[in-house]
Amino acid sequence: MLCQPIGAMQAVLGVHAAIPLVHRSQGCAAYPMRMFNRHYAEPAEIALSSLGEDAAVFGEQIILLRVCMLLQHEGILN
Repeated sequence: MLCQPIGAMQAVLGVHAAIPLVHRSQGCAAYPMRMFNRHYAEPAEIALSSLGEDAAVFGEQIILLRVCMLLQHEGILN
């Protein structure tokens, strides 16, 4: 089964040096990562922010900044 978030992740994977950033828990990226790994026969990288509805509504920008800084530190985000 495909859904809009998986389609968006697949579109981002098609952009050179881009990595999808999912604003949910680890479980929300487990199925798409498994599907992409099987489809492309290589590991797919998907970043997670663990930013849920409450955090998005009540302004947890610090979580998003930490995730971006971590990705940049690991050389994934330029």
